[in-house]
Amino acid sequence: AWPFADRSPTDAARAAGRRSPSEDAAKRLLHQSGIAVPRGVVVGSAAEVGEAVARLRGPFAVKALSPDLLHKSDAGAVVLGAQGSPGVRAASDHRPVLVTLTLSAKK
Repeated sequence: AWPFADRSPTDAARAAGRRSPSEDAAKRLLHQSGIAVPRGVVVGSAAEVGEAVARLRGPFAVKALSPDLLHKSDAGAVVLGAQGSPGVRAASDHRPVLVTLTLSAKK
């Protein structure tokens, strides 16, 4: 059984009229289950970028937040390698976004 609620995250999302849980919600649940996920923060506006980015070290992945976008990269809604507040602000295009650390493969 799912340990965090009376129903699964997918069922809760569908009850709210969405096709799937948000990436942010899914990552929080994975983290609560002990699964490592990249640190990140939801940024609702360009004005919030500076404070949010100050708590993380980049480079950053900037992903649009929308319940209608399941595959963000297919829609061109992902920017990888954004540097600092200016890069994240430019990548956010003044819409709500999820800012996460960009992970690089170890060689």
